[in-house]
Amino acid sequence: MMEKERLPDLSGLSSHIARTATQMEQAADLMTRRVDRMVRAAGRGNWTAVGRLGRRLAKTARSEGYRGISALAKRVSDEAAKGKNDVAIKRNMIRLIGAQGRMPRRAVR
Repeated sequence: MMEKERLPDLSGLSSHIARTATQMEQAADLMTRRVDRMVRAAGRGNWTAVGRLGRRLAKTARSEGYRGISALAKRVSDEAAKGKNDVAIKRNMIRLIGAQGRMPRRAVR
């Protein structure tokens, strides 16, 4: 006689996936807002604000697992801290904006 095999309860896993997806969406929204603020500050030539926002974005992205975004935000922040080369800052901002636009918004890590 064959024993019936019990299927595992997947409700906990399903809840975890839903929470993770929500957290990732919230993180993506936060990072988008920070990039938008960086763009506005760059438009005003406020490199101090660009640097500060870049550092915050780098930290948030790193903690959420977006290492590429973090590295680009840090590069923008580092260039802005120098404050000498507007072209380099803007070039790195463009790279950051492109990477942020390609960032997955609904994915499970």
